[in-house]
Amino acid sequence: MKIIYLKPLSGYVTPLRSDTLWGMLCWGIRHLWGEEELTDFLDACIKGTPPFIVSSTFPCKQYDKGWIPFFPNPLPFPDGHDDHIEEAVINAKLRKKYKKAFSYVNLEDFTNILQGSLTAKHLRQRLRDIHDEEERLKLAGKSKHDRQISQTEIDQTAPHSEDFSMTHNTIDRLRGGTLNLPVDGGAQDEVAGQLFHSSEYYWSDKYADPNQDSNTGIFFLADGHDTSKLEAVLRLYRHWGFGADRSSGKGFFETEIQEFDLPKPFDANAMLNLSLFRPKPDELNAMDSLPVDDPRFRYRIELREGRVGGEGAYQSKTPHRYFSEGSVFPLLPILKEQRHLGQLISQFKEPHPVYDNGFGFMLQLKWNAP
Repeated sequence: MKIIYLKPLSGYVTPLRSDTLWGMLCWGIRHLWGEEELTDFLDACIKGTPPFIVSSTFPCKQYDKGWIPFFPNPLPFPDGHDDHIEEAVINAKLRKKYKKAFSYVNLEDFTNILQGSLTAKHLRQRLRDIHDEEERLKLAGKSKHDRQISQTEIDQTAPHSEDFSMTHNTIDRLRGGTLNLPVDGGAQDEVAGQLFHSSEYYWSDKYADPNQDSNTGIFFLADGHDTSKLEAVLRLYRHWGFGADRSSGKGFFETEIQEFDLPKPFDANAMLNLSLFRPKPDELNAMDSLPVDDPRFRYRIELREGRVGGEGAYQSKTPHRYFSEGSVFPLLPILKEQRHLGQLISQFKEPHPVYDNGFGFMLQLKWNAP
């Protein structure tokens, strides 16, 4: 397995989820090795034997000791009944903080979650310890900002996603000024400049040194029997850029590829998805045969749609539903025999074949029922 760190040289416009990222890698294969090589890659994927599969991207940060990757947390807030009103109020506050604090967990915590040794109750207790310490400071007439933050807590705190919107003018490149167009419903000679807004994404770390360069980035995982083309494709995108607005400097990253391993629990009973997952009919039937109240079903479903084409000729793709990242399912026996689940989704045959990536990047998990 490979872990690929992407350290941004700018903000990026296109969220790099597994379907988008896989499509970019396919175009990279075509540009570097030609149409025939891409066709061979797609044929292998269609047959259910992809050379490699990819996860979606997730945040990471680094200090002197290197990168700290963060993964989606599959553990829900632990439910329970509080006999005392004071405890119920505290629990309600902790529930609100839980999603923000533990949407992502660092590699150490994530490994322990996979092994079943770290539970939602442990994560809740971390928040309770912080809450109790802040209350003690309050009683002593101090601010919660006086609380001493340990390096362990810093390492466990995930970067925060930021969305920055910038206003632009449309430029008339022939005249060298702002483009003026007639105003709808206005006077015959009334014109106005054309403003538009563009958003970009980046990640921030509240514990970062403000005098240093940004210490955050994103990463994804790649796994398969042949990942040899990844390095060359990523070097291409280092110069080419990922996603939209590359001509204005968005989506450029420094890349770093490392070997990576996540230990499988010997008593795994569930599987955790790190990509957009579209199961094959037999996989879906296997899930449907299980009890609907099985506590190992912890998933979200979302609809993905879009357009393909260019130069004003676009076709709308057929919307499809996917299981999203962080979803948990009972462990299917077939996962012990192969490296992946899911499939490619065919969209168009003309003017050339178009596919969406629905391969699930699955990790085995020891699930402890809440």
